[in-house]
Amino acid sequence: MRHFLCVTTGLDVLPLVYAISRQAWLWDMHPLRTQFPGSPHAEVSDILCRFQQPQAGADVTTTNADHECVPYPAWHALPELLPLVFGLAARIQATRIGRVLITNLRPGCTIPSHIDSAPHSIYYLRHHIVLCSPQNCYFQIEDEMVQMRPGECWKVRNDLEHSVVNDGPTERWSLIVDLHCDAMPLTREGAGQGKARRPRAS
Repeated sequence: MRHFLCVTTGLDVLPLVYAISRQAWLWDMHPLRTQFPGSPHAEVSDILCRFQQPQAGADVTTTNADHECVPYPAWHALPELLPLVFGLAARIQATRIGRVLITNLRPGCTIPSHIDSAPHSIYYLRHHIVLCSPQNCYFQIEDEMVQMRPGECWKVRNDLEHSVVNDGPTERWSLIVDLHCDAMPLTREGAGQGKARRPRAS
């Protein structure tokens, strides 16, 4: 597949699912993504764990465009998410953590086709760690479609046109983790070389 990559499977997501179920007040505390006019996430509930800092004195839907994200109250209320976030960051050798949020797409609801805004969607690699999902829930990017299962982590191209449909009987919870990985620096000796050089004969 060109737009999806299954990074890992078999993650233990139950502790986080249980912690969320005991703290329902966390949902929609900060509706920055869901309540602005024309939002493609209007049918979604969010728990923002790390996000951009709202501008002082500005409307709650306004955020800085900088890449820097800060902890929100849910980051501290849900310590169960830390092993998942930092474990993924270590696995892919990420150098910066961006947005971390949990989304809830209820039965019969959709996230219509859209493209996430740059430069955030270009700078960060987006990952979905599936917490719970019915079988009839589909994530589509352009002409590719997958059914993500609980305990799986997928890297997705959110800088391309994508959508989600939940045709199942239960809610779909997804932990979104944006990570940045620095490019591997090239040395003058190895730049442009596809294979290791043989030592010169003396």
